[in-house]
Amino acid sequence: MSTTAPAGDTFRDILGKSIRWRDRHSLVHACEGAHVHRGMPPLIWTLCKRDVPANKSFHPVEADDAVTCTACLATGGSDG
Repeated sequence: MSTTAPAGDTFRDILGKSIRWRDRHSLVHACEGAHVHRGMPPLIWTLCKRDVPANKSFHPVEADDAVTCTACLATGGSDG
């Protein structure tokens, strides 16, 4: 699903690329998000229900970008 999804719909990728977040302990989390207000950036959170700071999520490009959070993996987050 792209970032042009209707407000309220959740998504786990942007333009076909997974969304990840690396926390201060270097754990990589799988993320999902939603467009809450039209014209504003989406809100992003982890599958283990942690809020992701604005503009801190990323798309995996390196081998060490695989999901390492066991809680995210247990809720359906991909490690690839």
